[in-house]
Amino acid sequence: MTEGMNRCEHCGTELTPGLKFCTECGQPVAQARFCEQCGARLPQGVRFCESCGSPVGAPATAAQVAEPLSPLPEASAPARRSEPKPRPRRRAKACLWTLLALVLLIAVAALAAYAAGWLQVTW
Repeated sequence: MTEGMNRCEHCGTELTPGLKFCTECGQPVAQARFCEQCGARLPQGVRFCESCGSPVGAPATAAQVAEPLSPLPEASAPARRSEPKPRPRRRAKACLWTLLALVLLIAVAALAAYAAGWLQVTW
């Protein structure tokens, strides 16, 4: 067998690297695994890394390799703070009352000036 070629676990056909399915029988091809500690390539069926000796998880079966990854859960939007209810326009109301009081004060002053004779209205 040439370097870089694998054989199908089911039918024994020589496979070129990178295939996900056997070209002869259509079965999923087990993908290469690497050590989580040192990054060395792991031969199929080993329980310990040949380079660093760290234990390796159970070898993946062809069905596990071919099983599609489940989609990631949708990231929920960050919880928003409930927006406070808009405050009544206190400043606008205060300005309105102040203006009304000023108009009323001017009207009372004009009436008093008219009554005292200081103000003469000619029509």
